[in-house]
Amino acid sequence: MGFPALLAEIRSVATAYPEAYEERPWGELAVKVRKKAFAFLSASDTGMSITTKLPESRQAALALPWCEPTHYGLGKHGWVTARFADPADVDVPTVLGWLEESYRSVAPKTLAKAVPAGGPVPGAEVPLPAVPDAAPGVVVVSDDPLRAERAVRGLAERGLRGLRASTADLDDLADVDAAVIVVDLGRSASIALGLAGQLALLHFDCPLVLAGIRDSRAEEAARAGVPGAALLSREPPGDAAVLDQVAALLS
Repeated sequence: MGFPALLAEIRSVATAYPEAYEERPWGELAVKVRKKAFAFLSASDTGMSITTKLPESRQAALALPWCEPTHYGLGKHGWVTARFADPADVDVPTVLGWLEESYRSVAPKTLAKAVPAGGPVPGAEVPLPAVPDAAPGVVVVSDDPLRAERAVRGLAERGLRGLRASTADLDDLADVDAAVIVVDLGRSASIALGLAGQLALLHFDCPLVLAGIRDSRAEEAARAGVPGAALLSREPPGDAAVLDQVAALLS
């Protein structure tokens, strides 16, 4: 089994934990629970790396030749990074044990208690909740597929139809029928902000939400670029607080 297939197997278990979701903050796949990462995963045809927090088994893991304390000072807090150059070195049960330990160390106790010993067994992909065709439509504009997917799922859980789009879809968005438009400024921020400004003109009667704002400077630019935005948030578009406020705009 090659690295991409191994990563797919490990990823399927990681995302099966209660309230686990994925993001790509720095080009590396981060698996989070309640906004806190419990695993960082990456793989190519020639290698794979897995970073987890191991407060109990850290020393045993570091005894392995492919493990080292995680850089950026995280190692002293129990984080360990395993870098594999040979798929034969990847002992999947051991890695899954690391995932379980890391999740339990990061997740709230109420969620950790819901995990059976040995971790979850991944099942089939959970379908989106059924949403009536007449439900309000919310367009989520994001160049990050994982963030967009999480937002659409969260909208469906609130009885809203989520429609995905990217910053390259301006022509399609010019005539879109939406009750709210959410623009993710987390990736390609300047392009996304420019698009948001155009959408504010094209859909002047539609509430516009700007999410995923990186910092105070980006927030100032967003306020200046789209002064009529209904909501600005530093949280990603799929964050529960953002989705709840989107739902409130429609109530």
